[in-house]
Amino acid sequence: MMVTTASRRVTCGTGTVIAGRVLALPPIRDQTAEATATGGAFTRFNLVDFPPEVVSLVCHEISDRATLAFLCRTSRAFLSIAQHVLYHTVDLEELPESLIISFFVAVADRSHLAARVHSLTVQIPGRIMHRNFAEKFAAALRVCEKMKDLAILRRKNGFWKKDTDNTWIFDDCQFHLTTFINSYFEFGRKLLPFLENQPHLRVLAATGDPHGVIHPEVFDPPRVPNVVAVCGDIQFLPKERPLEKVETSLIGQRDIDLLPILRRFSATLTTLNLRFTLWCHPTEVIRLLSDLCPALRHLAVMELGSRGPIRTLASCLPETPTYLMAFTQLETFAFILVAGSNEQGDASSKAWMVVDACPTLRRVVVGDQHRSCMATRTVVGGTVILTEGKRVTLDDVSMFWE
Repeated sequence: MMVTTASRRVTCGTGTVIAGRVLALPPIRDQTAEATATGGAFTRFNLVDFPPEVVSLVCHEISDRATLAFLCRTSRAFLSIAQHVLYHTVDLEELPESLIISFFVAVADRSHLAARVHSLTVQIPGRIMHRNFAEKFAAALRVCEKMKDLAILRRKNGFWKKDTDNTWIFDDCQFHLTTFINSYFEFGRKLLPFLENQPHLRVLAATGDPHGVIHPEVFDPPRVPNVVAVCGDIQFLPKERPLEKVETSLIGQRDIDLLPILRRFSATLTTLNLRFTLWCHPTEVIRLLSDLCPALRHLAVMELGSRGPIRTLASCLPETPTYLMAFTQLETFAFILVAGSNEQGDASSKAWMVVDACPTLRRVVVGDQHRSCMATRTVVGGTVILTEGKRVTLDDVSMFWE
């Protein structure tokens, strides 16, 4: 599944975990209640007595950032380790500008906090970052020398024009990224000096709109020599790179006509995410892909929008999944609609049908706006287990970020 340091969990309506880790210990309130009911005393612990390994396990199991911040203020036994977890992955999406700037100032003034930042996501709060915001952002970037993953995003449904004036914020940055996600800046000439100093980049993603354009000059040698995963417009995928992972969108007939471009990566491509519109019938596209890249291992297909007639799982996925038969190594397959019918059992019947017909598949996820079903095949015995859940997104099931 996706891309974060903490494992995602997808649950069904009753709360049963169908993906991710199940908590190994019962809630502490249950232990307290048991001790009270039996007349016993609940053991008091001194936090200083906990080994660092135990404290680390506790902190890494906490996904709520407010709780981690509270632990930082609770005890010196927790401070260093909780701070390490809290600042390792920082997500500043959907936050007011004042809080974002507070983080910039905190890491700029405290080098030990900046040294803990491994992954940073910043959503620019306005259409274009103003000078004070840009200066604070630049100061924070300069001190986060150990950062590996950086995402700079424009606000959702925001101004369409990309920023070309503030790329100076990357001047004098010392970090060496492996992942760069960008929907705010134009992926073109103004970013070239920054990208030329990122030889360790493996993942380059232009997100935020269906046609995320990464200009071809970005891939001109010797720039970004180690990129193997690209999210962007199919027309501008690099020609001379052995790409292993691709995410792209099929908006119209022009994009469908460009699908044969993927053949140039057939020897190396393992993972493909496709977003499609009403212009194409998904099973026909998948059938074409099986001819272009028969050795694909992970395929995820998701509808882009629900304009026009509403598609259903029954109408999109035929009873016999011959469209998948030409894949020789396919291990995971996901098919997600943004609308769909409210018929109980549609997702589970389609998931079972697909995994049963393709012996190489280990996991299938089928879903729409109402529900999803994951079919998994056990390694020993090949038993198929169906687990129904709530609606999932492409990021929940994609192998692109793994």
